[in-house]
Amino acid sequence: MSVAGRDGGVALPGRLEAPRPTLVVQTGRDRLGALVALVAGGTYLKSSTTPGRRVVFELVEMSPELYGYEGSVVDAAFEIRYPGAYWRDTVESTTSATPLSGPSVALTAFTGITAPIPDAVIRVRGAATAIQVTDAAGSWFSYPSLAAGSYLRFHAATGRAFVTSSDTWSGGQDVSGVIDFGGNRGSFEITPQYTTDPLTRSGLLVVTTASRSGAEIQVRGRGAYIE
Repeated sequence: MSVAGRDGGVALPGRLEAPRPTLVVQTGRDRLGALVALVAGGTYLKSSTTPGRRVVFELVEMSPELYGYEGSVVDAAFEIRYPGAYWRDTVESTTSATPLSGPSVALTAFTGITAPIPDAVIRVRGAATAIQVTDAAGSWFSYPSLAAGSYLRFHAATGRAFVTSSDTWSGGQDVSGVIDFGGNRGSFEITPQYTTDPLTRSGLLVVTTASRSGAEIQVRGRGAYIE
């Protein structure tokens, strides 16, 4: 974005558009209706090259082409869209609990990701004060104080947070009004990072606290990929 009286421009956070690939399926004309019903009623595609990954899709447009004897064969072209932009793991994974053994602790998660994860769930067990979790790309969330034996659960997809008194990943007291979060794109997300080899990637979080006792952190979610 350009600004009057300033050289260059103001950097804006980038975003990927929803991909719109076209699938072409050859079928008998008498089965075209069943094929259209299958595609129109579908919700996701499975990866044929990487088992365990899928992408949510929606049908945008269809155009059949007839050829052969009296149009008995159909090339049906389906333009689809990936609203979420990325392929995702089909199964959620949860990291082992990482102790918050000092004022700054690093945690890696989601080995092999190639795209940001916008909907992870991060859970911190107290006691800890001045809790801040920061992704390597700069997004973050913070919470002032968590009592011993309590669990703070932050949902990145919604920005909401809950506190429970037991080891659970659901329910609890809504403390969304106390949580704070932000980042270059306005929300918390886990992004792919590497040190020396770009073939070896993972999410990297840094957890800082002012004080802590028996505290630990875990992350739950599904990996994201551009391919």
